[in-house]
Amino acid sequence: MHTQQPRHRTRNLLTAALGEGVADFASELAIGPWFAETERARYGAVHERDVWLDFRDEMMTDSTINTWMYNGMVPAPRNHGANDIGYWVGYRIARAYYNRAADKRAALRELILLPDADRVLRESGYAEYAEGLK
Repeated sequence: MHTQQPRHRTRNLLTAALGEGVADFASELAIGPWFAETERARYGAVHERDVWLDFRDEMMTDSTINTWMYNGMVPAPRNHGANDIGYWVGYRIARAYYNRAADKRAALRELILLPDADRVLRESGYAEYAEGLK
């Protein structure tokens, strides 16, 4: 999957999370559900609003990427509750974007190429959804 994704000049947490989350989401489209069984997905499902609010506050920076992603050996207090939880946030945004799209093929292409991560987030409706959770 990653070989089909271009490298992005803007490297912030949102772009990194979408890059990984899109790969996880697209693989589920191809082979069926598997992601929900990961530790990060189980944790995220229970703490979705809190995870999103923390992510939202940090998503435009690059200084915190390693507390959200690529952190398999980082203890829980420093990784927002679960290793690689940023992958899960990216997956949730990608899934929401895809589910809202009328043209699924075009949506998947947009997710893989990811020319505008901010627009994908806006059009996904995920932020409003997650902020509305209790």
